[in-house]
Amino acid sequence: MTSPFVLSVHRNFALKMKETGSDEQVIASHLQEVLLEDDEIHHILQELTQQNERAS
Repeated sequence: MTSPFVLSVHRNFALKMKETGSDEQVIASHLQEVLLEDDEIHHILQELTQQNERAS
């Protein structure tokens, strides 16, 4: 399991990727490259989707 600090860093980076126009496939690919577990990746992508919906 990845530490909460490392998850936070990658979550923030994923948010910046989303803000600059990266799609979820690209973000997921990046998160897999940094060896996050599948459930952690899914959780981060869900958070990004929810943030995007709230911003709309």
